[in-house]
Amino acid sequence: MQVVFLPDGADLDALSTAYGITLLYPQAKILLPGAASSSFRLALKHFENLLKDKTIKPDSLKEVDTVFLPDSNNIKLAEKKLSPYLKKNARFVIIDHHPLRGRLSGNIEKHIQNTGAATTIIVNRIKRSGINITPEEATLLALGIYEDTGSFTYNTTTPKDLRAAAYLISKGADLELIRGIIEERIDQEQIEIIHQLVENIQYFFIKNSRIIFTFAYSDHYIPDISSFLHLIKPLQEADAFFVLVNEKGKTSIIARSKKKEIDVGKIMSYLGGGGHYSAASATVKGLTVQEIKNYIETVLLGEAYKNKTIQEFMSTQIITVKKSSKIKQIKELAEKAPVLFVVNGRGKFEGIVLSKVIKESIRHRIEDIKVENFIIDSIITFEPETTLSEAERVVSSSSQEYFPVIKNGYPVGVINRTYIIKVLHGQVFDSEKDIFISR
Repeated sequence: MQVVFLPDGADLDALSTAYGITLLYPQAKILLPGAASSSFRLALKHFENLLKDKTIKPDSLKEVDTVFLPDSNNIKLAEKKLSPYLKKNARFVIIDHHPLRGRLSGNIEKHIQNTGAATTIIVNRIKRSGINITPEEATLLALGIYEDTGSFTYNTTTPKDLRAAAYLISKGADLELIRGIIEERIDQEQIEIIHQLVENIQYFFIKNSRIIFTFAYSDHYIPDISSFLHLIKPLQEADAFFVLVNEKGKTSIIARSKKKEIDVGKIMSYLGGGGHYSAASATVKGLTVQEIKNYIETVLLGEAYKNKTIQEFMSTQIITVKKSSKIKQIKELAEKAPVLFVVNGRGKFEGIVLSKVIKESIRHRIEDIKVENFIIDSIITFEPETTLSEAERVVSSSSQEYFPVIKNGYPVGVINRTYIIKVLHGQVFDSEKDIFISR
């Protein structure tokens, strides 16, 4: 049995791609999701006659040897849902426009392209195969392209999407019907959710980007809230936004970005979801909305600063002492810094001496001994060009607190472990990065 798997929350692009798959693979049947958006349900109603022989319900499943994933590459979810029916070496066929996050192994066939809609990929295959389609089929296929490209206004839209839509229009696609399905009407419950999202907007600034977090609470799953986010003006003006909707123990996250450097697809992949750099989503259980928000902020800061180098954050206010110096000669310097850099006669780095050790020596009246007797020379050092992410890997496996920064053998700066961790994990904020709440 060949099954086209649609998960809960599948959109019109997934439905259109799924139908296109059945044209290429006539034996394939679409397994409809348990929950879907109102526009998805409206399309099912409009194209009931077209889809009635193409769909199945879970109780009709038998042994499955091929699973098609339209507009998705989440094989694990499909395996989980279909596990009682999957044959041992079942084949998976991915038709998707979302980038892969990590490697996929097994009996997998991939059709992944950089397009605004997954439907575009399947339409091009239908066109190349010479399959004749009716105006009604052209309309159903076009729905996915129009929705996922925002009627060709989203910045993920490609020339391929436009050409695929032009081909479908030439086959009689009904643009009036497409507009009627996509331009949904808002009900009272959706208005309440939108009101919560407006009331709960929080701004987060990082570098030159303005990011919005907002959240809402609902008693049950609302699959189509993402289609109404364009009604909230601050979200459209932000460089990126994260909408968190909590529904009785689980939180749905909808993320959008205008900047490639804020890759929401990558960020959502850390939470078990995925998508494009510009549009992504995830569902999280077991964490509060605030915990999820804190985690995303941490990832944002980590991504923003991971390629920054040590020299951008190190302190250059270092104190050097010669290893031949006596303790009594440097006791005043021990009051000015927690660590002193020991150098040889040519000024090259030999190691460090801790100020607290110097002070303890003085307290015990051991002042005539040379600094070289207190040198710590088995010490980890960084170069100015070392990235913060590289430094973090070293810091995480070391108990060392202060890390000298050395260039060509000479000390040029110092950075401590706490600061590296704080910069990467969101505990150090400049005024421009402070979070503030707008009501």
